[in-house]
Amino acid sequence: MTRKPGRALIGVLSLAIGVAGLTVATVLLGVLGVADVPFLNIRERAPELATSRSLGWRESALARLVISEGVVIGLLGSLAGAGAGLAATAWFAGQATHRMVSVAPAANSSGSRSRAP
Repeated sequence: MTRKPGRALIGVLSLAIGVAGLTVATVLLGVLGVADVPFLNIRERAPELATSRSLGWRESALARLVISEGVVIGLLGSLAGAGAGLAATAWFAGQATHRMVSVAPAANSSGSRSRAP
C-alpha cells in the first residue's frame, strides 16, 4: 500500500462506492416494497374506506390509518431484517457479542451505523 498509495486509494474508493451503491439500492427496494403494500391495501379496501367515510370518518383519520399500517409494516420488516442480519453475523462469527445485540436496535431505529471504538 505504501509503494502505490494511489492504487490503494482507488481500491478503497471503488469498494466504498460499491458498498454505498448496494446499500442505497437495498434501502430503495425496501422502501418501494413497504410503499407498495399500503397502496395495494387502499385499492383492495376502497369499498371499506368509502363506507368508513360515509359513516363519518374524516380524511385525516383514514390517512392516519393507512400511514400507521405502513409504519408498522416497515418497523416489523426492519426489525426482522436486523434480527436476520444479527443471526447471520453471529453464525459467521461463531457467537453474538453483547455489543452486537445492544447496538442492533439502536442502529435500526436511528438509521445510522455504529462504529467500533
